[in-house]
Parts: sequence; structure tokens; C-alpha cells
Amino acid sequence: MNQTEESVHLTFVVRERSGFWIGQKLTGAAIESEELRRVIAPADVTNEKALAATVTQARDQLVAWLEKVDGSTMATELLSIATSELEPDYL
Repeated sequence: MNQTEESVHLTFVVRERSGFWIGQKLTGAAIESEELRRVIAPADVTNEKALAATVTQARDQLVAWLEKVDGSTMATELLSIATSELEPDYL
């Protein structure tokens, strides 16, 4: 190649992802779970024993919801997000 010729170089960057990113997207998708959208009574938020029981119940509901997630379908959705989601620095 002749060093006096101009050239154009393009760089494409794929943002790194982690299991935490997948977990965030999964829990965000859990909004469709009616059980997880139920309002927590104020008395259950201010009482440690009641709140612990509520946390356990919510965890169990989330796990039950996650067990129903189709991995292939979610992967398709995540691929779309991963290839279109902008870096916060570019917003």
C-alpha cells in the first residue's frame, strides 16, 4: 500500500456484558408478574419480622417467575438490546 494514499478506518466497539446485566434485564422483565407488583402494606415495611417474611415471599415469587423464562426467547430479546443500547457516555 502506498503510504501517501489516504485511508479511512472504522472501529466498532461491543460493550462488555456480565451476568449482572442479564440479571438486571431478567428482574426488569419480571414486572409482568402480577404477584411481584402487589403493594406491600406499610406495616410490613416498618416491622422487621414482617418485612423478612415479605422479602422471602418476594424472592420465592421471583424465582418461580424466573423458572418459567424461556432462555432462547430471552436471549433473542437481550441480543436486540445489546446491539442497540447506547453507552451512557454517548447519550
